[in-house]
Amino acid sequence: MHRRERICPISGPGLLTRPEIERRAREIVAASGADSVEHFEKCEAFSLGMSFRQQAARWIIHIQTKKRSPIAPATAAGYRSYLKRWLNPLVGDLPLASADNRIAKDLVAKLGEAELGPKTIVEIVGVLKEVVASAINGDGKQMFPRQWNHEYIDLPVVDPKKQHRPTLNSKRVSDVITQSTGRYQALYALLAGTGLRIGGLLLPSWIRTQKTTPPSHPTARQSTFARASGTAENKSPRRRTPFAPSIFRRLSRHS
Repeated sequence: MHRRERICPISGPGLLTRPEIERRAREIVAASGADSVEHFEKCEAFSLGMSFRQQAARWIIHIQTKKRSPIAPATAAGYRSYLKRWLNPLVGDLPLASADNRIAKDLVAKLGEAELGPKTIVEIVGVLKEVVASAINGDGKQMFPRQWNHEYIDLPVVDPKKQHRPTLNSKRVSDVITQSTGRYQALYALLAGTGLRIGGLLLPSWIRTQKTTPPSHPTARQSTFARASGTAENKSPRRRTPFAPSIFRRLSRHS
């Protein structure tokens, strides 16, 4: 956007000398920030045509490979799905510098038309914000700082009580186990009996050698996804998870 500012009248009262005019012009330019490094880098980003899609590709690699708090593979998979399914098709070809409140408002409207839930919309917009914020200059400053206005964007508020959280009751769990066979039946029984996530489940090696007296605290491998999250409970690569002898006997038959 171009701005004009009057320096002085061309004649009469207020007329400045040539050196005064040049000094006043430099002051106006400096006050506008047009001669700053940050402004130059923004103009360069415009001229190079840096798109949201290009910056998103850099961002998704960086957040997985950085030394300071890299994200878990499961989180990265979720972000990639948001980029592939929604963000890149809707805003991927736009200049990164144009990704602002107005673009976010249009995005929220389109996601709402697709009947996505509030939680999903909030997470997708969160990825949009992260990608924009990830564009930094040589001094580590954001090239496109934003003051996101959630009221203007009309970002939905997530109500945990209204979220869709399907669960299985004890009868349905029993039906799943009963109707399955072989190793799958053993797998489902172990998942139900221990509360372990399937991503973190590994049949313990002691099952093959100790089939008569089960240990009181069998050891199960922690999830590969969780291990990378860096939380306090996930510092150790293994944890001890007790389960009933009946489950141990069922597992032993399939070891």
